[in-house]
Amino acid sequence: MVMFICVFSANKVHADWGPLGPWPGGDATYTYTGFSSPDFATHVNLAANAWTTKTDFEFTLASSSTNAEVYVDELFVSNVDWAGLCSNYADKETANYISSSYIIINSYYTNTYDYATTRYVICHELGHAIGLNHRPNIYNTIMGPSVAAYMNSDGTVIFWEPQSLDIEDVNDEYL
Repeated sequence: MVMFICVFSANKVHADWGPLGPWPGGDATYTYTGFSSPDFATHVNLAANAWTTKTDFEFTLASSSTNAEVYVDELFVSNVDWAGLCSNYADKETANYISSSYIIINSYYTNTYDYATTRYVICHELGHAIGLNHRPNIYNTIMGPSVAAYMNSDGTVIFWEPQSLDIEDVNDEYL
């Protein structure tokens, strides 16, 4: 098994494709665990739905955690500087494409965020699960360099869904 890790920093964060090829079929099932914040399930479902409705990639909620391909877990980790982390795993036979992903949403940070910022982090990590990398120095994308770059002066995020560059990248790959 080959693993690739993408980190979304709470302080710092070219949506080119990662080292693995795209998901076969352009879809994946997902599940979520961990409920230290009461709206965690809602945030995950809204973020997955944003990718599904705006792009040619489809996330479907798994009927059980045993048959999910993307796992979104909420953990409280205070000694790190990231709000989200995504590890993509390659298929066992060819190691050419993503076959599963594990996302950690760090409630140490997200419990202090408003709804939109938490959804931004989850949507960003789901972008990594799809196969997108960061786009350094580009700020009109969910896969940009940092959550701070997308905040208004009052500390709220400007958007929390995939933007036109993200949609184009995914649709070009999954058409």
